[in-house]
Amino acid sequence: MHETRSRETYSLYGNPLTFRQSSHGESLLNWLESVKPHGLRRCRSETNIQLLPDFYANTALPDTAVAPSLDQDTFRHVAGGSRLDGSDSSSEVQPKAAWRNFRPMLFANGISMVKAGEKVPSNIQSVLDFITSECGQPLNAGKSALEQDSKKCENMAIEGAYEEDIKDFFCRYLFSSKSLPDNIRRNGTVMEREDIPIARSWGAGSAISTPDPDLLLGYDSWSFPMTQIPYLYHWDMNNTKFSFLSVDYQGDHNCSTSRLWVNTNHCMVATATCVQIMKKLRAAVLERGDVEVASTLDQHVFGLVTNGTEARLFVTYPEESEDAHIKFHTKFIRGFLLYDTQHRGDLKRCTDKIFEWAEERRGRIKVAINVILPGILAPGKKRKRQRGE
Repeated sequence: MHETRSRETYSLYGNPLTFRQSSHGESLLNWLESVKPHGLRRCRSETNIQLLPDFYANTALPDTAVAPSLDQDTFRHVAGGSRLDGSDSSSEVQPKAAWRNFRPMLFANGISMVKAGEKVPSNIQSVLDFITSECGQPLNAGKSALEQDSKKCENMAIEGAYEEDIKDFFCRYLFSSKSLPDNIRRNGTVMEREDIPIARSWGAGSAISTPDPDLLLGYDSWSFPMTQIPYLYHWDMNNTKFSFLSVDYQGDHNCSTSRLWVNTNHCMVATATCVQIMKKLRAAVLERGDVEVASTLDQHVFGLVTNGTEARLFVTYPEESEDAHIKFHTKFIRGFLLYDTQHRGDLKRCTDKIFEWAEERRGRIKVAINVILPGILAPGKKRKRQRGE
């Protein structure tokens, strides 16, 4: 079944209510029915819940109102007899990524997190060294800009932030459409399900949810030669082509009910799906008999998970096991405290280095597609490499 992350949540404010465990579900239902629907604002984010400015002025709340920060899923937990924090809830009212057994489910599909202290392949380590090579250097931004960003981040850390506020900050600070390289495109739509690495032999019970990152950065179709553009869909049906960075934002305000752990699960699925797309391209090159070009294709993808206080950078890469099944490993690179000026600058340096690496990667992808195209245009004929290519 196609599943997308729930983005719609309701925030209920009022005076705290003290009620008995046996009757709280009925009290909630009665109060919800008495609240006018125009008093709430719906939004795409699952954590960005804000009341309309005139809510308190125009809506008379009963003295026996529910406690604040109850969202749609938490209400179901309460009405069903579960605890207010939802820790004893059934999986039917939770997104899959929030299930307690979601990590084992990912492991069953070949997706796992690299434990602390475990080494990564040398080629991956060399890329990580390149990405973090400029961390710790002095900041070049103007003093006024640094002070403005510092105040914004300190307030987010102290007061908490809605998911949309975090997204707005990052889209301005790291992923501004004006500052992104010309060939890079950012997108925020659900990814195509066909490339999700699912171990189908495990049955429907091990199927994982469709990736729905808050932000996906890849290449614009027009950044490829005109002769290649009509055939890009053979390997990637998403709007951003051959994506290399998946970003998930998590609100940490007083109404937030999710966790960075849940968003990390989303990130693991999204990055593994991006790696699967690159593996598909590499396999097509190998079918044409060009091992050398296939070896130049980087198959690792980066992921960023953040709230209003910290950001965590990951890399996901594939490994072929002895039984010929592909495994996807996600490695934690480092964390960044957003209210720390040096950390925030280091995060920007890392993302700038990722963009630099991505541009070189795009050139290698274009060469690979040139190797594959003759096989698409004239099936059954292998292309011989010309001298000097």
